[in-house]
Amino acid sequence: MGKLHGTLAKAGKVRKQTPKIEKQVRRHKIPKGRAYKRICFNRRFGTAVAGTGPQQKRKGPNWHAGRKDLIEEERKKQVEQRRQRKKDVPK
Repeated sequence: MGKLHGTLAKAGKVRKQTPKIEKQVRRHKIPKGRAYKRICFNRRFGTAVAGTGPQQKRKGPNWHAGRKDLIEEERKKQVEQRRQRKKDVPK
């Protein structure tokens, strides 16, 4: 027979050492299964996406790390888009 991983006298040691934390009260339950997948999809490919195509991914919070030139290009695009929107809005 092979060697055991430690003695059985030490079984449950870590669980006994961890402090007990009371259960938190939630405002509403988190959906499970299909409903949760739907929320994740909408979060990734939702209507707040700036880009082209049917399923364009949103940019993450750290997309610009080490790319200062891309930041400048992105700002120029945004300014141009705002100008276009102001021109297109009827008074």
